[in-house]
Amino acid sequence: MQFFKKELKTLSQKYKLSSKHFQIDNDGDPLRIQNETGEHYISPTHFEKGAYFSSPHFDHELNFGSERIPKIHIGKFTRFGQGSAVNVGADVYIGDYVWLAPGSTLLRQEHNAYGQPSIGSRTMAMTTQPSIHIEDYAWIGRDAIVGWGAKYIGKCSIVGARSFINKWVGDYSIVGDHSKILGYLPYKAYFMEYYSPSLKDVLQISNWEKIFEEWKNYYSKNIKTFKTTFPSLTSFVQEKLTNKSRVLIINPTTPSLFADFPKKSAIDILIKDKSLLPFILQQAQNMGMQNVRTRIIENLEKLPLETNLSVIGRETGYDLMFVNEKSLTHFELSILKNSLKSDGLLIDILTQKIIFPPKNEQNFDITTNEMQNNTH
Repeated sequence: MQFFKKELKTLSQKYKLSSKHFQIDNDGDPLRIQNETGEHYISPTHFEKGAYFSSPHFDHELNFGSERIPKIHIGKFTRFGQGSAVNVGADVYIGDYVWLAPGSTLLRQEHNAYGQPSIGSRTMAMTTQPSIHIEDYAWIGRDAIVGWGAKYIGKCSIVGARSFINKWVGDYSIVGDHSKILGYLPYKAYFMEYYSPSLKDVLQISNWEKIFEEWKNYYSKNIKTFKTTFPSLTSFVQEKLTNKSRVLIINPTTPSLFADFPKKSAIDILIKDKSLLPFILQQAQNMGMQNVRTRIIENLEKLPLETNLSVIGRETGYDLMFVNEKSLTHFELSILKNSLKSDGLLIDILTQKIIFPPKNEQNFDITTNEMQNNTH
């Protein structure tokens, strides 16, 4: 890792890049971790034998200026296991104490298989190379492949061994093959977000069962303090919901969100209030919700959303979005609109009023809990 860091510094000086363009923290001494059964040491950020960084199509000559050179951030005490690979052509952010287990791969490139024949689609013109963001304490299991659609791997999340994932992974969740959500970790969310422990404090914990019991007691005493619930969905909105629906909820004020949603509908939640997160995860677990992804966002002005795309008749956007209209700027609302499917709805989370499309573009009125003169 020292060699890698030195080579990047040379590259940075050659192209006069910012001092923050490449940030790798492999300073410090090994951490000595001791518990009842013995002790072990965790090395500062390092590569094990055979681990490597690479750009897709490294054999191509790219006509890029220095401004296109990807940024790289690697945090403290991160481990790249034997034979693991980072194959990314855009910005790479890897947080503190991330473990890429032996043989795991970050494969961030996509070839369009719908246009040209398979060989032709492997040209640079048909290849996208998106960035990747891996949050602190994430664990990529042995021989797992993080594919082109998995742009974000959440805090304290786990990607199971030999899994292939092609969707982003929520904070404090466990996923298996094809990004199937296997479970949530609300007690870890409680500990990490309420106590803000140091990395060394986290690594010294040997009895997570005790933290789990503490969380159970805290949850049972405090869940009743949330007096508000997610407003009951109108009959029209409920008719639009299926197990295949994609739903986005931004900054909810209550963890009681899921009563009206099908258990298999995909629900993404972007939230600023960290104290609410473990309650939401616990509620999702209690109600048997199978596709809830949460992500803590510090700044709503940088909504991590992509524009809706249509690929051979299949749209990638959201069917329904629930937001607090008064809390969002016009710019943020425009991002949300661009991430809706062509027949998607943007709905105020408090009043159930449709924000977009405008009422004069609708053949329906759902400002009350029942349809009024529905001609849709």
